[in-house]
Amino acid sequence: MRMFTTGATLSALLLPLAALAANTATPAQAVPAAQNANPLICHYFYHEGDLVRRPTCHTAQEWQHQRLYQQRLIREYQQRALVQRM
Repeated sequence: MRMFTTGATLSALLLPLAALAANTATPAQAVPAAQNANPLICHYFYHEGDLVRRPTCHTAQEWQHQRLYQQRLIREYQQRALVQRM
């Protein structure tokens, strides 16, 4: 009888904890999926005066934007060089 009472008490105490653990598992899986939508991509560069490479981290969209911006600047510079008179 004593074992039965102890077992019933423990199960009554642990059952709500199991239900609580089941409820918290679902949101925990949703959070990493949202963070991986735009992962950071790090490239290591030597900046002026640096002895050690340092990481520069951006999302893929930011890297693409910077690449297109630099291409536009170079294209404009080259076109100005063709048009200028010496």
